[in-house]
Amino acid sequence: MTREVRITDYACADDTDLRSLSADIGSGKIVTPVKTINPRDFYADTDFPRNLTNLHETYLKFDDESLHRMDEDKAYSMQKNKDISRNRKKAHHCPGLCFVEFKTRGRGGRYPTAHEIDVLTNAAYSYSDITPIPSVPKMARSINRANFGEFLQYLSSCIETIEVRNKKCILGYIPSATALYTQNIIDFYLDHGINAYYIDFDGTMVQSHLDSLNALKRQLAARGYEENNFLSYINVSFGKAIND
Repeated sequence: MTREVRITDYACADDTDLRSLSADIGSGKIVTPVKTINPRDFYADTDFPRNLTNLHETYLKFDDESLHRMDEDKAYSMQKNKDISRNRKKAHHCPGLCFVEFKTRGRGGRYPTAHEIDVLTNAAYSYSDITPIPSVPKMARSINRANFGEFLQYLSSCIETIEVRNKKCILGYIPSATALYTQNIIDFYLDHGINAYYIDFDGTMVQSHLDSLNALKRQLAARGYEENNFLSYINVSFGKAIND
């Protein structure tokens, strides 16, 4: 069954949103704020300092074809496993998150089938200390009143698939949606016992979503989870570089 991430030592500034907390991620503990490292960015012989290695992340991006290979091609699957193991070793086996993305080729998009969800969530579970729900950026970009139910059904299918055999907490997927849908997604996750989330900014800046982020925090507070949640940001743009 899904378990909430255990949060302790919570502290927050009175006049800003800056906060600090301890979170149990798998068998490890992390203290926020923390910046994750991506071992793939290291040079081959880089030995990252252990005292700066608190949380690492890995990304797996699949389309229809590569997901099919992951499911049926032994050599392809084994190579993915070797790559993940190598990255974990580079990160000194600190807690890790494996973010899995599904995006169809071409301009059109679709949600993964039940079997594809099984393959995606199996990868996320196998390579993470807390299981991130796979992201579907093409579908998330066009969330509206008419199709929001389909998005929630996708999240529900992922959770059901993970729960077939689950010994880890789940990291909920939140796309960069408007305030209304962000609040509804938070309610959905809390109703399923999930208090840890990652927000996929999809290449946009945090400043472009301040209202949605505040709505998210307000909803957590309204549900009694202001001091009992874990948030992670991915695919954040830092804007244009300044050329001196």
